[in-house]
Amino acid sequence: MVYNIFYLNIYCCLWIIALILYRITHKNFGVRGVLLSTYTMIAICSAHLFCSPEYRYLFDDLTLFPFIYLFGSMLLFSSPILRTDENKIKRIVVNRKWFIYCSCFILACFLFRLPTLLTNVQERLFELIFSSDFGQEAYSEMRTRSSQHRSQGDFVSVIVNSSIGLSLPFFFYAVYSRKFSLWMVLGLAVSAFTTPILGLLNGSRYAAGKFVIVSFFLFIFFLHFYSDKTKRKLKFFAILAGALILIPFSALTLSRSGGDGRTTYMFIERYVSEGALHFNNHALDANGTREGNFTAGTYKYLLGLNGLISSKDRLWKYRHMKMNESIFSTYVGDFCLDYGPFITIIIFSVCAFFFTRSLRIRNGTFTFSQYLIYYIVLSISLGFFQYPWGLINGNLELLVTVAVAILFHKVSRSRVKKLANNSNVDYESPSCQCNNPQL
Repeated sequence: MVYNIFYLNIYCCLWIIALILYRITHKNFGVRGVLLSTYTMIAICSAHLFCSPEYRYLFDDLTLFPFIYLFGSMLLFSSPILRTDENKIKRIVVNRKWFIYCSCFILACFLFRLPTLLTNVQERLFELIFSSDFGQEAYSEMRTRSSQHRSQGDFVSVIVNSSIGLSLPFFFYAVYSRKFSLWMVLGLAVSAFTTPILGLLNGSRYAAGKFVIVSFFLFIFFLHFYSDKTKRKLKFFAILAGALILIPFSALTLSRSGGDGRTTYMFIERYVSEGALHFNNHALDANGTREGNFTAGTYKYLLGLNGLISSKDRLWKYRHMKMNESIFSTYVGDFCLDYGPFITIIIFSVCAFFFTRSLRIRNGTFTFSQYLIYYIVLSISLGFFQYPWGLINGNLELLVTVAVAILFHKVSRSRVKKLANNSNVDYESPSCQCNNPQL
């Protein structure tokens, strides 16, 4: 037990030292400081969770090297975010015509999903809030559905949902731009909001947690662009959206934890911080790999490489492994379980090099395609539960996001070069004027 506490203290100290060094060497806190603070807080929560008598039985004794590997890997992959100072960005440029086209397609997908949303709200919302058994029943039903094979109609639904996943980054850019209609901005906001609500109505809290966390970091990213008036409006909408999510989220958590207040608190702490502990126990020595079928199974399936998109098939095939996909092990753990620790480091190194070059700020200019790449890397870096683009839904959502980023890179290339070489040229990009009372 003494060695376990010692290793946990070292892991916490690594993140604390990283945060202190960042604070000493950087004037602005911003996304980078908040990200390191989040990692530090989660490390501390992991230590507390491990020492809690209620959950100590879930974890084996710890060793030091997995913590060092996890710390180094998370710093390596998030290095493009840690190297990007959003306060140096004076404008984010976009092809306005194509932004409108893509926004309209997202809203059309939202209208396609609206009947499903209304049906779920009508049938499940009251039961979610007032039934003590709803959480367990809905979660079991969701796990059963996810273990089944997908039909062609299901793929259409998944593609629609993947397109709706772009609502969140498009919404924050539309608010920043101030050049799009109010109805489009509100439509993107409502579209983005449906994803966590549908997740909660189906017994899952992951979508809601991801929505809140990513929204918070995108708000910080754009914070230096916003006037005080815009900040007040966004805070009002954030409070409203937070309340609408918090009520069903709390009800679902109470239901799945048996209704006990302390158990609910510990349940949330476990949800946030158990990933690092499970990673330490088994991620580097899991008795095999999943051959990429969690992080890239859909791509393998589409390419005819025997990819497994059914949870039931994956659980059966890899039943010999020490840890399955139902256990959180952070996004680093998901890659290690899929490819092994050595290949994971190679993948992270290549990604860090590519994304760092892709996110280079030129003459205060950031393109919309760079912004989407930033969004992808940020979302993965916030995967202290699990890899956020995993399974069929995540794989296709990532594919759609990358495709849209490439599209905007192609349609904006020539004019962006002019803007990057001439700070007096503006291309659908309000510059940073934080004190402008009209914002």
